[in-house]
Amino acid sequence: MTEEIEKPKKKAAKKKLEIINKERLDSCVGSKEISEKVVDSISKLCKDYDFDKVEFVRNFRAFRLYRKGAHLDWIDLNEINYMYGLGFPKFKGEIRKYQKPMKRAYRGSK
Repeated sequence: MTEEIEKPKKKAAKKKLEIINKERLDSCVGSKEISEKVVDSISKLCKDYDFDKVEFVRNFRAFRLYRKGAHLDWIDLNEINYMYGLGFPKFKGEIRKYQKPMKRAYRGSK
C-alpha cells in the first residue's frame, strides 16, 4: 500500500514595512529613544491596517501611508503621540484647517 505524504504548507511571507526618510525623524522629535518609540508605533499601525510603505515628510512632521504602492493617507506626529501615549512635546506649529472632516484610512473598517 502506498501512503500519500502530505507536503507541508508554505507559510505566507511576512511583509516587511518600508520606512522612507527614517533618519530625518531623530532631529524632528528630539531624541533617538522617542524616534524608536514612534517607529514601533507606526509599525503597529501599519500592521493593523495593512499599510506596506511609510514615508516621513519632515516639513509636515507627518507620515504618508501607502498600500499596494498607492498613497492613502497622512498621519502626523501629534496624532501618533496621542494614539500611543509616547510623551514627547506637542508640535505647536501652524494648525491645518480642513473644510470638512476627513475620512481616515486607519480608522473604521479595515
